[in-house]
Amino acid sequence: MKTILRTIIFAPIIAVTLISCHKDLVVIQKGTVTAQEAWLTPEDAEANMYGMIDKLRLAFYNRLVHWGEYRAGIWEPGLTNNTEILNIFDNTISSANPHTDWTEIYSALNIANTVLKYAPTVDYTGQEAVMNRVIGSAYFTRAFCNYWIVRI
Repeated sequence: MKTILRTIIFAPIIAVTLISCHKDLVVIQKGTVTAQEAWLTPEDAEANMYGMIDKLRLAFYNRLVHWGEYRAGIWEPGLTNNTEILNIFDNTISSANPHTDWTEIYSALNIANTVLKYAPTVDYTGQEAVMNRVIGSAYFTRAFCNYWIVRI
């Protein structure tokens, strides 16, 4: 009786498993986006520009004051006991200080250079204002990042 019951329960499950369609469920994902795919339309160029601006904002969100104002002597440390911040005020910064990480600046600079390389190849027929905004933003981002790299 147990064998018949097991057969009744497991036979449909095994049958469905063995005859199910595997090919329809196998989806091959693309691992990368090539430059030819990322720069087809003016909307693609704008999307890359907004990604560049996001990187620029990330780079300077919290560190602009650390890299500029704190080191210039405009601000005083106040009652902080954070050694990393005090080292910035004293200009005794080492590479171990997390506020000396320039990764975001170089990422924004890299994206700006990429935008300047590929944005002119997009067909902007009738949307020259978009082209001017994208390329102008890239020139500004590149200049701003280079300025701060030299200043720091």
